[in-house]
Amino acid sequence: QPVLRSDTVCWHCGTRLSVPEAVPVEREGDQLQSETLAPVQQILFYAVLTALVALALLVATRILGHQPQYIDPFSAGGAPLAAIGAPDGSFSLELPADSVWYFPQAAEGHGQQAAQLADDARFAASLSPLVDLVPDAQMLLFAESEAGIFSLARSERLGRLTVANVVASMGSETFPDRTVTEATRSENRAGAEVAAITITQSESELLCRQFFVPDDRGAYLAAACTSATQFEERLPLLNGMLNSLVVR
Repeated sequence: QPVLRSDTVCWHCGTRLSVPEAVPVEREGDQLQSETLAPVQQILFYAVLTALVALALLVATRILGHQPQYIDPFSAGGAPLAAIGAPDGSFSLELPADSVWYFPQAAEGHGQQAAQLADDARFAASLSPLVDLVPDAQMLLFAESEAGIFSLARSERLGRLTVANVVASMGSETFPDRTVTEATRSENRAGAEVAAITITQSESELLCRQFFVPDDRGAYLAAACTSATQFEERLPLLNGMLNSLVVR
């Protein structure tokens, strides 16, 4: 008579059977429970996986948002620019390869007599008149090359102004020792909105191009100046230097 493979005793005659291996019998209730749990476990697995992926993307976005964006090497007016970064990593920019530069906050520099740049009054004057309006302005960088001079400052109080405020005020105000020839809203290479200002200094032969760059912790003010006779020729280079500024 037929028996089940898992039977050890024939239920017809009572004879003990020799079973080569024990095969568990799956009960109908267990099978139903297994079939029910499988989709639920899969749904939970994919839900947790999706949450982890979303969290990783959020963290990566926040980290990248606080990192300096990569800027392709730039060459303007036939002069190659070299990238440099602040000692504390707060900003980076590009300057002519022959530049002598100095970070006054960190007392670090590059080139012969770099530290002497801190005593040169031209750098502070290049950032006027905006830098003169705030007592908390910090000079962050001085640089000099054959093309001219470059200076950078930061102020929390300047951060209270918007790009529109700066453009409107610089276009309407008159200054005794400076003449604003241009004040426009623009966008730099990092995609940040800036105020682009061109200023003639009456007490010197320099003509300066300034960029006002607002930041969530204040504002940066950068200036690139050259002689008035060579300003138009070197303007692409000056804009290239100013446009390369990226703040964290």
